Amino acid sequence: MLKTNRTYLVLLSIFTFSFIYRMLLMFLGGYPPGADIGLHNSVIYSITGSGPTDFLYNFYHIGGGISLTFPGYHIFTAGVMMITGMTGSMEYVAHALVVSLFSSLIVLCAFLITRRIWSTSAALIVAFLAAISRFDIE
Repeated sequence: MLKTNRTYLVLLSIFTFSFIYRMLLMFLGGYPPGADIGLHNSVIYSITGSGPTDFLYNFYHIGGGISLTFPGYHIFTAGVMMITGMTGSMEYVAHALVVSLFSSLIVLCAFLITRRIWSTSAALIVAFLAAISRFDIE
């Protein structure tokens, strides 16, 4: 029982590190995260019924990037924004929080899959390697 608790404590520490690391990567950059943050905001505005909804043009289009989001991203982010009251410039914080959270969930998925196939120690190593990988948010 004690070994199981220690394993989950280490996993929680790796997950927390992964989340903070991804948040730092997002906020230390000079531009808002994502290929087209304005389009994402327009979709969220159309869900919440607030803000300027413009699907044809926005001032924040960085251009050239592939805009791939996981299913339900806009609905989940709109929910976070409505629950927390993040409006104005805080909308970008909501985007970064949601992206960092779902990106960090890869650590937990990698741990569970690897533990099922191999062992707990291998799963912790894979979780750590997934935590320090930054390529899933670039």
